[in-house]
This record gives sequence, structure tokens and C-alpha cells, in this order.
Amino acid sequence: MSPPSELAEAPHDAPRSGRAPRWSSTRLVIGAVVVALVPFVVATVRAIQGGWVPTGDNGLIAVRVHDVFSAHPPLLYTWSSSSLTAPVDFNHPGPLLFDALAIPTAVSRWSGLLVGVALLNAAAVVGIVIAAFRRGGALLAGAAVAVAAALCWSMGSELLFDPWSPNSLLLPFFLFLFLAWCVAAGDLVVLPWLAGVGSLLLATNLGFGLLVPAIAVVAIGGLVLALRRDRRADGADGADVDRTRPVRRVLLVTAVVFVLCWIQPIVEQFTSSGEGNFTRIARGLTSGGTVLGTREGIARFAGATVTWWLPWTMRAGSLVLSSTALAAFGVVIVALVLAACAWVGRRRHDREVVAVVAVAAVAAAAGLVSAIRTPTAIFGGLISYQTRWLWALAAFMTFTVVVTVLRRLVRDPRLVRPVVAGFALVTVAVALANLPTRRNGSDAPDWTMPIARDLNHQLGGLGRGTLYVDWRGEPFSQYYGSAVIAELNRRGVPFVVTDAVLVRSLGSHRRFNGHNATAELRVRTGDDAYVPPPGGHRVALHEDLTVAERRELASLKQQVRSYLRANGLQLTPKGKAAFARLAAAGSKLSPPTTPTSPPSSSATSPTASAGAAGASAFDPDALLANRAFVNMIDQGYLALSGRWIEVFYRYAQLQAQRDTRTVGVFVGPVLPPGATGASGS
Repeated sequence: MSPPSELAEAPHDAPRSGRAPRWSSTRLVIGAVVVALVPFVVATVRAIQGGWVPTGDNGLIAVRVHDVFSAHPPLLYTWSSSSLTAPVDFNHPGPLLFDALAIPTAVSRWSGLLVGVALLNAAAVVGIVIAAFRRGGALLAGAAVAVAAALCWSMGSELLFDPWSPNSLLLPFFLFLFLAWCVAAGDLVVLPWLAGVGSLLLATNLGFGLLVPAIAVVAIGGLVLALRRDRRADGADGADVDRTRPVRRVLLVTAVVFVLCWIQPIVEQFTSSGEGNFTRIARGLTSGGTVLGTREGIARFAGATVTWWLPWTMRAGSLVLSSTALAAFGVVIVALVLAACAWVGRRRHDREVVAVVAVAAVAAAAGLVSAIRTPTAIFGGLISYQTRWLWALAAFMTFTVVVTVLRRLVRDPRLVRPVVAGFALVTVAVALANLPTRRNGSDAPDWTMPIARDLNHQLGGLGRGTLYVDWRGEPFSQYYGSAVIAELNRRGVPFVVTDAVLVRSLGSHRRFNGHNATAELRVRTGDDAYVPPPGGHRVALHEDLTVAERRELASLKQQVRSYLRANGLQLTPKGKAAFARLAAAGSKLSPPTTPTSPPSSSATSPTASAGAAGASAFDPDALLANRAFVNMIDQGYLALSGRWIEVFYRYAQLQAQRDTRTVGVFVGPVLPPGATGASGS
């Protein structure tokens, strides 16, 4: 194991009292770490006091975390959205994140879940600083805590406790890069930690499928070279040192850690009633599918590299380097900067710089390929969370440059303390800026949580027995449906499902077989929130519009209906261009030149919906009943003039609010598929 840099502390930094010289700079680092963790505490306590409830994917995660100590512990993580472009459904490989959060969640359900995630992320920050300290003492540790605090600021305070894996794995991935640096520099005892953290990343999110193995290979390669170099040095010095025993011991511990991390998915592979998940993953990921592509992948990589420290970029996934040529130039600059850092390290025979540059370079190459290969056909385009790991990668590349500069310029030990103090001041400033509530992107929109909380408070009249949860519906109803499922689990109400996503996410023991439920539960939004199923009743209702707004909406709808009957549906050039793009992409739809028929209720695209069949079947009532019509107005696809612009846009605003924020929960008899009002209708 290579020791930390001798530059970490030096006699010149000693106070005149004669106390040990190392404590002045080290205490600054410790203080900076404490300050960097304050936003974790403030945000988590604020969320608990505010009544945080899991919505969207967090609802499913909350259920499975609770299942860890049940009779049906999870052997896999949740269903992977990459399945949508594959011929078979599959899950992310392993439940390590569930296992890590199980104990605090068992102590206190929602509060424990938040505390568990916050502790996981806080431990990652502490681990980052310890790893940097092992490589370069207080000097590099101070730089590490400052960069980590900047990454936390970019995430925003509310993501520091968010269980959703694109957010909760961001800081562990940053830690993984630091651990790889340590191992590549010859720090043998860090190898088991590298195996554990890498397994957590790879098991929880297949998006790390190339990154983690590539980084692990360069780290282990560096370790082998370091061990050989140390052995040759011992031989040259005539030292009789047995280095094989500690190596064997660490390798044994690493193997045990690796097996423990992967035993659950291995058991599932060989005990599954059908194909094991590893087989499904292999089939699914080799079947092809639409990916982001070289141009957009390079643009996203370059944009994140430049703007990772700006908080709005993570929320929106914005690309500052939108020009292809500029983005490509940015990638070239990144390569040149890393090459310059490598040259400095090699020229000065600095093992720490060479190791950190090697890890950063391989991670950058693997990250660029991963960005290019990111699936996009899932939602018809890239969603920002799919490449959120780029922000941690960019932060590490920035840290690599900082390490190279510090190791080159801060040669006088007397400079260590003021430099560390400067990093501590940066950490304090960034941590204070991260104290206010800032939510830079989770699975469900922010405003779904108070609505879900209101619905959950009303779920006292569910009765007894097992509920069949009808999952089908609009995406917004599924945001609330996940929260209701989590609340059912919290209340100890058993439930079953049929949706393939839910069965693979919540476990096959919750599969509805047609006979294992006594009632059916459904969550509906918009106008459907007022219509109970046959023989059923509503148990919860959230109305977001006031009485006056509901009356205004009814009046506006009547005006819009009258306008459409008199004028038909007229498109702007933007609207016609949208349909032209659909036609160029192979769609059978074409831009309407006369008033069109209402869109199909099963349409998945507002533009596709608007272009359904011909004028003879045009029905304004059916058009108004389709939510895609609101999207058409918002996108500026309709040719409007005069006061009708204000009428249509105000109607769209109120109707969208009603469609997404008016929610009803119903319980009724279990109806066979195809029956009137049943879930299969």
C-alpha cells in the first residue's frame, strides 16, 4: 500500500506551541466535512416534518425496501425501462439498495427511508474525503470535500435524500471513482470497498453496465503494476518482505464481499420458474434498439463536463454546447487536458497523478460511449435522468485537474494550510447555498406529493381483504397509484397486480391470478375522478380547482366547443411541421387540411392524436375529451387569433390542472376483463 503524500503535512505548518503539525490542516478538513453534511441534515429533517410520502417510482421502492425482512425478500431490483425496447421484460440485477435501506426503514417507514438514503449519501461524501486523504493528505482531502459539496449543490438539497436510484446513486458513483483512484495507485486495502460500491451501482442500475467494469479494470490493472513495482523495489533493496500474505487476505475479503453482493440475483437466476433475470438481460440488451447516437451523445457529454456545477443543468438536462462542432471541440479539449495532466504526472514520476488521470481517462471514454449508447426509444427521446451520472463523472474530471495542479504547484509545505483553508471556505459557501429547498429532478413532479398525502389520509374506508390494484391509466394516475400502493403496504393491506411492470417490480407473489382478490382498487384523474366503477364507491378525492375555477372551466369549454363547431381544427405552420416530421418518420398520419376527427383515446402522442382520420367524423366533444388536445394548445399547434388565443390557453391551463391534479381513488368488485367499467375496458 502506498502511503499518502509526504506533502500532506509538514513541519513548516506547525504552530509555535510545538503541537503536532498535522492537526491544523486536518482539522480544517474535518470542519469542512461537517459543514458539507449540514444540508443533508437540514433537508432530511425538513422533508420529514413536511410529511414526505413516496410518489412515482419511490412508492415501489418503499414497498420493496419493506419486503427485505418479510417472507418474500426481493432478489432483484425493480423492472428496467430498457425492457420497453427489448423482446423480454427484465429487472436491474440486484437488490443491494433495498438491503442498504432496510434497517432504517424497519425502524420508521417513510422517515427511516429518507434517513437511510441521506446516511448513504453522507457516507459517500465521508468516504470520498477519506480516499483523497489516503492519496494526498489534507491538501487533496480539502479539494475533494469542496468538489463534493459543489456536486451536492448541483443536485439540490431535496435530492440528497431521494431514494430514486438515478439520484441516490450519484454520490456513491462519485465515491467509486475515488476508490478506483486509490486502488490504481496501489492502495490494496481499498479493493473490497471498490468491489462493494461497484456492485451496488451495477446491481441497481444497468446504466452503469459499461462504466463500472471499465473503471474497475483500470483500477485493478494499476494495482497489479504497483504491487509488481513494490516487489522489484524490495528485491533491489535486499529486503525480505512477504507481500503475498496481505494480498491473499485482501483478495479473500474482496471475493467474500463480491459473492455476498451477488448471491441474491444468482439465486434468482437458478430458482426462477421461467428464464432467470441474467438470461433476460442478455437477451434484452443484445436485441438492439434506438440509442441517443454519436452527435447527441457527444453534445450531452461535453455539456455536462462544462456545466456540471450549475444546479439547473441537472434538473433540465440542458445542453450548453448544443452545436455539434462546439461539442466535439469540447470533447477534444477534455482529452487534451487529461493528456496534459498525464504528461505532468509521468514527467514528475508522480504515482498519484498518473493513477487519478488513468481512472478519469478511462471513465471519460466509457462515459462517452455510454452516453452515445443510451436508449431513447423508451420515451421517444432522451430523459435527463438517463445520463445523470455524467455530472459525477464531470466533477471527478475537474478534481483530476485540481489534483494535478496542486501536486505541481504546492511544493512548499507552508502553503498547505492556506490552500486547505481556501477549499474549506468554498465548501462553507456552497453548503450554505444548498440549504434552501431545491428539487432538481425526481421521478414524480413536486406537486404530486401533497396530493398523494391528501389521498393517503383518506384511505380509512378500504375494508378488509386483498385488493387488486388496477394500474392502467394515464401516467399521472400511476404517480399517485404508486403512492397509494406504498400506503396500502404501510397499513398492512395486502394487494395484487397484473401489470407486467408491477409484477416484476413488486414480486411474483403479488401477481393477480383472477381469484386472489376480494375487491378492486383504481386511481383515476381528471373527469374520471368523479365516475365510480360499476358497483363501486369512491374512498378518496382530491380536487385542486376551486369552485370558481371549475365554473370558469365549464364556461371556457363551452366556448371552445362552439368555436370548433364553427371553424374546425386549424393548424399553425408549427403544427403542420410536427405532422410532417411524423410522416417523415414513417407515421401513417398526415397533417389535417380540413377539420379532423377526435383523436383516439389510446394515442400516445398529442401530435399523432390530432392527426387521426378525416373531416366527416369530426366531433368537438370527443376532441375535448382527449387530453392530447390540451398539449396541442400548449405546443402552439392551433391557428388562433383575437380573443380566442386567451380563451384557448386559459382553458388549456385549467383543463391540464384538472386532468393531472384532480384525483379519485375507488374500490369496487373485481370485474372480469372486458366488462363495462372494468379495468380491462
